[in-house]
Amino acid sequence: MSWTAFDRAIRLATGHARPGDLGKWTSARDAIYDQVWDKGWSNERGAFVQHYGDKVLDSSLLRMGTVGFITPHRWARRFANRSALSEDSSSPAVAAVKITPVWIAS
Repeated sequence: MSWTAFDRAIRLATGHARPGDLGKWTSARDAIYDQVWDKGWSNERGAFVQHYGDKVLDSSLLRMGTVGFITPHRWARRFANRSALSEDSSSPAVAAVKITPVWIAS
Protein backbone atom coordinates (compact mmCIF):
# COMPACT_ATOMS: atom_id res chain seq x y z
CA MET A 1 0.00 0.00 0.00
CA SER A 2 1.23 3.44 -0.88
CA TRP A 3 -0.15 4.74 2.40
CA THR A 4 2.10 2.35 4.32
CA ALA A 5 5.22 3.45 2.43
CA PHE A 6 4.62 7.11 3.28
CA ASP A 7 3.68 6.29 6.87
CA ARG A 8 6.86 4.27 7.43
CA ALA A 9 9.03 6.93 5.77
CA ILE A 10 7.57 9.53 8.14
CA ARG A 11 8.14 7.26 11.15
CA LEU A 12 11.73 6.54 10.14
CA ALA A 13 12.52 10.20 9.50
CA THR A 14 11.04 11.41 12.77
CA GLY A 15 12.15 8.47 14.91
CA HIS A 16 15.74 8.37 13.69
CA ALA A 17 16.38 12.03 12.87
CA ARG A 18 16.64 11.31 9.14
CA PRO A 19 16.19 13.96 6.48
CA GLY A 20 12.97 14.03 4.52
CA ASP A 21 10.22 16.31 3.30
CA LEU A 22 7.82 15.49 6.12
CA GLY A 23 5.26 18.06 4.98
CA LYS A 24 4.92 16.52 1.51
CA TRP A 25 5.01 12.97 2.83
CA THR A 26 2.35 13.68 5.42
CA SER A 27 0.12 15.40 2.86
CA ALA A 28 0.53 12.49 0.42
CA ARG A 29 -0.16 9.90 3.14
CA ASP A 30 -3.27 11.75 4.30
CA ALA A 31 -4.55 12.20 0.72
CA ILE A 32 -4.16 8.47 0.05
CA TYR A 33 -5.93 7.66 3.31
CA ASP A 34 -8.88 9.90 2.47
CA GLN A 35 -9.10 8.56 -1.08
CA VAL A 36 -9.12 4.91 0.02
CA TRP A 37 -11.89 5.58 2.53
CA ASP A 38 -13.89 7.67 0.03
CA LYS A 39 -13.50 5.50 -3.08
CA GLY A 40 -12.38 2.10 -1.85
CA TRP A 41 -15.31 1.29 0.42
CA SER A 42 -18.26 -0.52 -1.14
CA ASN A 43 -21.54 -0.05 0.69
CA GLU A 44 -22.97 -2.85 -1.44
CA ARG A 45 -20.27 -5.34 -0.36
CA GLY A 46 -19.83 -3.91 3.12
CA ALA A 47 -16.07 -4.07 2.61
CA PHE A 48 -13.15 -2.44 0.86
CA VAL A 49 -12.72 -3.44 -2.78
CA GLN A 50 -9.63 -4.25 -4.82
CA HIS A 51 -10.20 -1.41 -7.34
CA TYR A 52 -12.23 1.76 -7.06
CA GLY A 53 -15.71 1.26 -8.49
CA ASP A 54 -15.35 -2.52 -8.53
CA LYS A 55 -16.94 -5.30 -6.46
CA VAL A 56 -13.92 -7.62 -6.35
CA LEU A 57 -12.23 -8.13 -2.99
CA ASP A 58 -8.56 -8.83 -2.34
CA SER A 59 -6.97 -10.70 0.56
CA SER A 60 -4.47 -7.87 1.09
CA LEU A 61 -7.35 -5.98 2.69
CA LEU A 62 -6.76 -8.09 5.79
CA ARG A 63 -3.44 -6.29 6.28
CA MET A 64 -5.08 -2.89 6.70
CA GLY A 65 -5.31 -3.29 10.47
CA THR A 66 -1.85 -4.74 10.97
CA VAL A 67 -0.09 -1.90 9.13
CA GLY A 68 -2.05 0.75 11.05
CA PHE A 69 -4.29 1.97 8.26
CA ILE A 70 -7.41 1.20 10.27
CA THR A 71 -7.56 2.63 13.75
CA PRO A 72 -9.31 0.82 16.61
CA HIS A 73 -12.52 2.84 16.21
CA ARG A 74 -12.80 1.55 12.63
CA TRP A 75 -12.26 -2.15 13.34
CA ALA A 76 -15.88 -2.96 12.53
CA ARG A 77 -15.14 -2.38 8.85
CA ARG A 78 -12.08 -4.60 9.02
CA PHE A 79 -14.16 -7.47 10.36
CA ALA A 80 -16.71 -6.85 7.61
CA ASN A 81 -13.81 -7.25 5.14
CA ARG A 82 -12.81 -10.54 6.73
CA SER A 83 -16.37 -11.82 6.59
CA ALA A 84 -16.86 -10.71 2.98
CA LEU A 85 -13.55 -12.24 1.88
CA SER A 86 -14.31 -15.57 3.49
CA GLU A 87 -17.65 -15.72 1.67
CA ASP A 88 -16.42 -14.43 -1.72
CA SER A 89 -15.78 -17.24 -4.17
CA SER A 90 -15.85 -14.92 -7.19
CA SER A 91 -12.63 -13.09 -6.26
CA PRO A 92 -9.66 -14.74 -8.00
CA ALA A 93 -7.30 -13.33 -5.37
CA VAL A 94 -8.99 -15.26 -2.59
CA ALA A 95 -10.50 -18.21 -4.39
CA ALA A 96 -7.57 -20.43 -3.38
CA VAL A 97 -7.26 -19.05 0.16
CA LYS A 98 -9.28 -20.50 3.02
CA ILE A 99 -9.79 -17.73 5.53
CA THR A 100 -10.52 -18.83 9.06
CA PRO A 101 -11.47 -16.12 11.53
CA VAL A 102 -8.96 -15.79 14.37
CA TRP A 103 -11.56 -16.42 17.06
CA ILE A 104 -12.45 -19.79 15.46
CA ALA A 105 -8.84 -20.90 14.85
CA SER A 106 -7.80 -20.28 18.46
